Amino acid sequence: APLAFTPASPQIYLTTNALSLSGGSGTGAVSYAVLSGPGLIVGGTNLTVTSGTGTVSVCATKAQDDLFNAASVTSSVTAAKANQTITFPAIPDQLTTNSYRLAASATSGLTVNFATNSGPALISEGTNLIFTGAGVVSIVASQAGDGNWNAAPSVTNAFTVRALFDLTVQSAHGTAAPLPGTHTYIQGTVITNTVANPGASGGTQYVCTGWAMAGNNPTAGITNNYVMTITNSATLAWLWKTQYLVTAVAGAG
Repeated sequence: APLAFTPASPQIYLTTNALSLSGGSGTGAVSYAVLSGPGLIVGGTNLTVTSGTGTVSVCATKAQDDLFNAASVTSSVTAAKANQTITFPAIPDQLTTNSYRLAASATSGLTVNFATNSGPALISEGTNLIFTGAGVVSIVASQAGDGNWNAAPSVTNAFTVRALFDLTVQSAHGTAAPLPGTHTYIQGTVITNTVANPGASGGTQYVCTGWAMAGNNPTAGITNNYVMTITNSATLAWLWKTQYLVTAVAGAG
């Protein structure tokens, strides 16, 4: 009977497939050899493809025995590129003053490339990410493949970039929280502003009548507390009035 040798084709880069031979006459041992192309025989009966392109020529031989001569047959296996995937960890939210080093890996071991998909960000030297403003940034990681690997499916990470803003508190009297002065907060921070009236001193009492705001809305209020969300730099001034204690003295007669 004729020899039958039909190895699986195509075969993917770096995979190993078992080879088998059927038919032929006699009891001679079977062996395999790569005649040409990107392949290796492993363990005597397995073919490993060592490239993503090209054709491997494999010869299967059944050795002679006491009754039959040796016989050989040759088949071809087409090499195919392997698939790859990218691991791109999530990027935490950032501040506009930050810089961030991008990092990702591909199962192929090839270098991953990055690009800004949208948002206020720039990439320099391939992996250095800086920000040009506040907003949502989307970064795409890609790997185009090579002679052994297909292009990887791209992976996108999105995150929020927040600005830093100053809140300046002004108060001539009382105990304010935050304290009078300039404080820096992350965009979106919720601040509860309060002020306590001081005690009377020497017949004089200072009473908070409200507040005025510059750089944010609303621009005024009549309470001694105000909850605000930081969206830009602003100045909060606590307003005061002076009350005097008047003591009446009865006249003679």
